[in-house]
Order: sequence, then structure tokens, then C-alpha cells
Amino acid sequence: MVSKCANPECSAKFRYLRQGQLFQIESRAPPELEAGAGGRRSPLQFFWLCDECAAEMTLVFRKDSGVVTQPLIRARGTES
Repeated sequence: MVSKCANPECSAKFRYLRQGQLFQIESRAPPELEAGAGGRRSPLQFFWLCDECAAEMTLVFRKDSGVVTQPLIRARGTES
């Protein structure tokens, strides 16, 4: 369940779908980590970034560290 912003440095709480950005990320964990209490765990997970964080970053999955934030790449001439 999504309860707060996925940015570890942000404490914004998830309240409404219309605020921020919701991410559905497919993660392929090693088989020894996939097994949960009821068998195999779904590779689909949901994460949320608040409005402020979503304006500056996105989320990516990395095999070595899982889901992490990554700064957005801005096109030249669009920075304020």
C-alpha cells in the first residue's frame, strides 16, 4: 500500500490520486527474495511521488538497489 512519497528525503503523505504521480513498476527480484508468505510475490509494485518531488525526479528500478529516485533530465532552455 502506498502511504508516503517514495522519495526517502520527503515526508509527504499520500492522500489523493490527483496529487503527485503514481508509478507502477515491474521488478524482477531474485527467486530467493520473491517467495512471500503465500508463495510467489507479484512483480508489480506501486509507488507515488508527491507534486514537488515529481516535478524534479522520477522513479527507476535497478537490479542492484531496487526502486530509486532519479533526477529528471531537462531539455535545454526550459530551466527556470
